Amino acid sequence: MSALLLSPLGIGCKKADAPAAMPTPDNAVHLYTGHGVIQLFQEDGRIVVLKHDAIVGFMEGMTMGFELQDVALAKGLKVGDGVDFTLQVHGYDVLIIKIVKAKK
Repeated sequence: MSALLLSPLGIGCKKADAPAAMPTPDNAVHLYTGHGVIQLFQEDGRIVVLKHDAIVGFMEGMTMGFELQDVALAKGLKVGDGVDFTLQVHGYDVLIIKIVKAKK
């Protein structure tokens, strides 16, 4: 499954020139960490929309949806929560494999 830009819902990149997630150039799995704020959940909680800071080495800050590896990862999280997350990237497949409420 892939990261989703949610422009049909009026949610998408803040900057028109911001690049979309780039595929990994090899067949390896890459991990990236990031920080953001939950904007909404959709598709039965499988997709979390985050307004996230730049993800170093992967993409600029923007608002977009990411698929959760397991909906249980977001248990106890709600809209407005600041979160730290880990993305697993393999080709064009991007999944959140860890997401926790950020410490204040």
